[in-house]
Amino acid sequence: MRQTLKRTLAVFLCLVLLGGAAPAAGLADWFTMQAGAMTITQYSRGDIVEFGWYPQGKETSRETLSQLNARAPAWEEWTSYGYYSGTGNAADGQMQSGDYMRYTDILLNGVKYRGVQFTSFRPDCTGSISSTGGSFQDNNGYSTNTVYWFYFSPLRWRVLDPEAGLILCETIIDSQAFNNYMLRSGTDEYGGTAYWGNAEKTCCANNYAESSIRKWLNGDFYCTAFSAKQQMIISLTELDNKCVDRDYPAYDADTTYDKIFLLSNNDILNTSYGFSSDSSAHDTTRRAKGSDYAKCQGLHVYTGNLYAGSSYWRLRSPGTHSNYASLVYFGGDAGSSSNINYTHYGVRPALRLQLTADIIRSKVTEVGTCAESAHTMKSVVTAPTCDKKGYTTHTCTVCGYFYTDNEVDALGHQEKTIPGRAATCAETGLTDGVKCAVCGKTITAQQVIDKIAHTEEIIPGRAATCTQTGLADGVKCSVCGEIVTAQEVIPALGHTEKLIPGRAASCVAMGISYGVKCAVCGIVLIEQSTIPKTGHTFGDWIISKEATKTEAGIMERACTVCGAREVYQVPMLPSVTIRNYVDNRTVDYRTIVSLTAEVSNPILGGEIHWFVDGRDVDTGESYTVNEAKKTFTVQAKYMDGDKVLDETEVETVKVKSGFFDKLKAFFRALFNQLPVVVQEYLGVEMIDRVLP
Repeated sequence: MRQTLKRTLAVFLCLVLLGGAAPAAGLADWFTMQAGAMTITQYSRGDIVEFGWYPQGKETSRETLSQLNARAPAWEEWTSYGYYSGTGNAADGQMQSGDYMRYTDILLNGVKYRGVQFTSFRPDCTGSISSTGGSFQDNNGYSTNTVYWFYFSPLRWRVLDPEAGLILCETIIDSQAFNNYMLRSGTDEYGGTAYWGNAEKTCCANNYAESSIRKWLNGDFYCTAFSAKQQMIISLTELDNKCVDRDYPAYDADTTYDKIFLLSNNDILNTSYGFSSDSSAHDTTRRAKGSDYAKCQGLHVYTGNLYAGSSYWRLRSPGTHSNYASLVYFGGDAGSSSNINYTHYGVRPALRLQLTADIIRSKVTEVGTCAESAHTMKSVVTAPTCDKKGYTTHTCTVCGYFYTDNEVDALGHQEKTIPGRAATCAETGLTDGVKCAVCGKTITAQQVIDKIAHTEEIIPGRAATCTQTGLADGVKCSVCGEIVTAQEVIPALGHTEKLIPGRAASCVAMGISYGVKCAVCGIVLIEQSTIPKTGHTFGDWIISKEATKTEAGIMERACTVCGAREVYQVPMLPSVTIRNYVDNRTVDYRTIVSLTAEVSNPILGGEIHWFVDGRDVDTGESYTVNEAKKTFTVQAKYMDGDKVLDETEVETVKVKSGFFDKLKAFFRALFNQLPVVVQEYLGVEMIDRVLP
């Protein structure tokens, strides 16, 4: 089929070369009418389908603009968009539809154009007032009181699911609020602030079923974009409008059955449609740019380098607050916190085509209204009231066309007396009035009767004291109790201060501070407090007796204030000795030598160190040489860390190391292992202990 389209286009281009160029509008209509018809099931996911028309590109030709401006009607004949603005409060429910922005459609040389102009900027929030700082129209290069023209061009749709007929508009074609109205009032069932979509507070502001965007899609957009025949092949789609988070079921909207709709949060995470399943992914298949017409409507366009030209676009799923709905961000990631009354978020409509119907290629002149046979009328009866006629309104739920009939006269009021009341000195009175017993409208308003005079009574006062204010006499009404003359406050007199003497502190006795009391009422104004004793101020310690190894020492110091003395006994100095000390002793070769030391007057942290031949080799009370083979010196030192507190004399141990001494030690070791008979035969003496 696509090869056929290519061949057809090639033939057309040859005709253009032979016969001259065709007008742009003629080319578009010719191509759309000549292309072979296909059903949506003959396309693949991701293919582009042209279906319907909408104003998109901005006309820049001076000649064309001159012709369009010449044919444009007066401002009064242009159609109002009915866009909303408010008081500056986004959620006070005071936003109203206005006529500051209008449009007109003109057909020129086979091309349909939409003219747009506005006397004030469209606010970026329906509750805001108009200003350059609160609109994106001026950011996009559009100004007030200027006419802009946009040409209708075919709408391009991306096929998401050919088996279901689901297609999504490839670009952002408009910029609209999710809901024009929002009222902040009370709290919702989750404890948060409640936002309502109507003054009656019957639905949340993020309820898609009751939203203004749903009405716009299936009204203004539907009738502007498609011909009557195209409208007939668009299927009604059952839409699940539940909240994006199942923990907030109160925000669920009713299921709807619509021809045109917004995608849901689940839709844009559906991989079978070609989207990423990760809402935080910057998915290029979700990223979208807006048309010139959408920018003129106030679309917010990203100007950074990363996603330049991209814009937000709306989804239908309610968010987790009653003023939030879902959307796709600049980069293609998605969220659920878009304010429902922001007007700068883009619109990408979606629809489902009938699977067996050929996709109809329309002319631009065929779009713009519902065919009579395509109207879907709904009748609403407005009952008569006391002062207004009744009637029946018949409205097309698709394009908004309506008419009224079956007028019924007003019923007239049924008068009922509103009883008045007498005036008193406390309350004004009211005359009788008249209202309607049916509608409650006031027919004769009640008039206010002035209050009567008070009956005065003295309110006794009281004298002031040191601490308590007094009151002057006052006047009140003895009937209603209202104060006629208020009692004036008499300031408290204040205390007459008297000093309470104190005393100074000494080294050993506490003092007391001075205090103050009132000489009139006796109340203590400044409490006396104890002053801690100062304690002694001692001078330096003086050693009156030095400590020795056998006697304790004495240190003394005196208080420089009172002379009191303090004595401290200094412990005796530590002393270390080697038991059985011998200045020079002689031992056999390879003999075991054990030495033991003891300390007098030890201190905490002190330790015995053994020095052999001048080297620190061990610590503890004893030291053993297992094999004495050469002469050595040994000394015990009592130390605190690196500090030597006391040390013994150096003991010299001489070891017999001659040839026969070593031979004797050898045989002693050898024969110590032989049986006793052998030892006796050889005449070797028994050795108690010889090392192996």
